[in-house]
Amino acid sequence: MRWAFAACLTAVLVWSHAFAADGGSGGRVRDPEVWMCHRNPFDLFASGASTAFVRRRLSGIKLYIGTLRKAPSDRLAALARALRRSGVKVAVECGGTLGFAPLDDTSGEESARIELRKIDRFCRAGGRPTRYILQSWYPYPKAVVPETRPYTMTALVKAAILRLHPELARAERDTREARDDGR
Repeated sequence: MRWAFAACLTAVLVWSHAFAADGGSGGRVRDPEVWMCHRNPFDLFASGASTAFVRRRLSGIKLYIGTLRKAPSDRLAALARALRRSGVKVAVECGGTLGFAPLDDTSGEESARIELRKIDRFCRAGGRPTRYILQSWYPYPKAVVPETRPYTMTALVKAAILRLHPELARAERDTREARDDGR
């Protein structure tokens, strides 16, 4: 029941956003995006699953970082293939340390390392995230900035951006090397 409520609430919020974002299109409402988020996304694409209606109309699915950690590699690869075939967008939610890193000033850096390894695991299995949701539920990392320090929240955001756009990582590395050569 809780899942059904969350799915309905998500669909309503997405539809409301699409309606509110009409912004001068002459009263036409954009097609809303419908995203699903559940701790067990594997059943959605399981063989024999009675989910054809939803799968055809689903815009995206949000995967929790813990799901990527716990899933056996073969199931992760099967999910990645099914998502690519269906054209469903993928968001990965990174939620801070959540009990697998120390809750101290090092948690931002450790959390980033752990969560980026999990994202890499999904990518090696064939997953292609189109969105990352980066959040912290703890008082750590205490610092939001600077992005140049691995223990800050913006360092985790920067790392995700560089994962999504490898060309930016190359450009940043080239800039850093040019700056270091000029010393």
